[in-house]
Amino acid sequence: MLDKLGPVLWTAIAILVAYCIHTLQRWRYNRFEQYADIPQLTKPSFLWGHMKTIGDLASKGDSRRHLDDLIREALPEAGNPPVLLFDLRPVSYPLLAICDHEVAEQVSKPSARWWWSTPKSQTLKDIWHLTGRKSILTSEADHWKAQRRQLNPGFAPQHLLTVLPIILDKTQIFLGRLDGYAGSGEEFLLDELCVTLTFDVIGAVTMDQDFNAQMPGKQSEILLAFRGISEQYTNRRGPSLPGMNWRRERIRRRLAYKLDGMLKKLVQEEYAKVVSGETKSRSVLALSLQGTEELTPELLQQTSDNLRVFLFAGHDTTSILLQWAFYELSKSPQQQKAIRAELDELFGTDADPKVVREKLLAPGGPELLSRMPYTSAVIKETLRLHPPAASVRMAAPGTNFQLNLPGGKQVCPDGCVLYLCSGAIHRDRKIYGETADDFVPERWLGDTSSLPASAWRPFERGPRSCIGLELANIEAKVILACAARRYDFLKVGLGELELDGEGKPVLDEKGYYRTKSQLFNSVQVTAKPVDRSVMTVRLSEQARRI
Repeated sequence: MLDKLGPVLWTAIAILVAYCIHTLQRWRYNRFEQYADIPQLTKPSFLWGHMKTIGDLASKGDSRRHLDDLIREALPEAGNPPVLLFDLRPVSYPLLAICDHEVAEQVSKPSARWWWSTPKSQTLKDIWHLTGRKSILTSEADHWKAQRRQLNPGFAPQHLLTVLPIILDKTQIFLGRLDGYAGSGEEFLLDELCVTLTFDVIGAVTMDQDFNAQMPGKQSEILLAFRGISEQYTNRRGPSLPGMNWRRERIRRRLAYKLDGMLKKLVQEEYAKVVSGETKSRSVLALSLQGTEELTPELLQQTSDNLRVFLFAGHDTTSILLQWAFYELSKSPQQQKAIRAELDELFGTDADPKVVREKLLAPGGPELLSRMPYTSAVIKETLRLHPPAASVRMAAPGTNFQLNLPGGKQVCPDGCVLYLCSGAIHRDRKIYGETADDFVPERWLGDTSSLPASAWRPFERGPRSCIGLELANIEAKVILACAARRYDFLKVGLGELELDGEGKPVLDEKGYYRTKSQLFNSVQVTAKPVDRSVMTVRLSEQARRI
């Protein structure tokens, strides 16, 4: 019996050995040779790639810091290359951090291979509960183009000016809550106030729904389901081994299906009104359904997924922008004085938000938003220093996609996640000079020809730039116009101001207030202040004169 099995057994062993040798050689090639011509901070581990390198970078400071901070800190040690590779296999795909605006532009612009720009990364599937599977965020080619065309009317600049009353109404609630905290002096999370405000705005603008986000106990079921999903991503530290977060995944999936059902019902109801001619809504949803002959199951799912994307991106960018803008102004006395002077010139010296509301809603009022260059510069500079998110793209293995690096070298990043690291691009000293890390809105005034357009990309660039860019700008201008003169924000904890013996803030050599520590972003799907912006607030001297 053994004699008969002997040849078979030896053959099987030989095949197994050959397979192991082949696998070992392939693994060795993938780890050490596949991307050998791409700049890397350290030599990768045979088993774990650059996972230890990432851990070492995180251990040099607070481990909660955002990936952008780690990449930016690694660049000088690596020789300030335009791109930097982190091999995250076997946990995730290799990640190519693109830290140069010209290289980033090659990824975001149309090409002969991809007329709609480089495809989105497969890693976006990790957050499908928040963004859907068939939305404008993740779709490609003609499918993406059709969705963009369908949604464009709802985000046209002239149409968005018609939603000013909605933004102002929701902002009044926000201001009332701030007044309450100013009266009590208690600490609060500015994040929560900004998030609920922007949820209210995006719900009204995109779906004509009142989420009552700023009214605890009265919030809509759609909002509660979405926020329930979001909470399951809080403190998410990037890639993890499959199956490790199965409890969270189960909760996400349950809430995602619940949310999908509610959104589909909303779409069906709005479509019935559009078909019957009953609707008077000018929401993004209603406008996108105009001319639709049939609400097919595919279109229903796509529309539901897009509403989910609007909930995600529509509240997130503006709420993060507002938190950082109020904080940066609170420690920048010259810049705070300048924005208040501009608002005084436009709206008068009465800092009562009701005056701002009356002037914006008066005939010709919306035109005032185009006469706010310094406020616009504050918004732009805040987004430069603190971009909420970055674009992630991917060229599939075998594509032979080539990136041209400064100096003429070409690299092929096939199979890598292409991470357009706006946190590094926006602080490139070759572009922004010695003030790259400083809050300087003035850099965006006057002649800005020395600043390449591609070096500022918080809404990304190219065909797939954010469709909600103009809404975010209008919303931020209105809220800053109402609040920037009325309140003095005081950071508590991380980023708190240093005070002298008389309790007054201390100026540094650049004219900013010194801080006891540094406030930073952490990963919460996007980049958000790590402590949710713990603040106290008081009425400004100008507001107290009313």
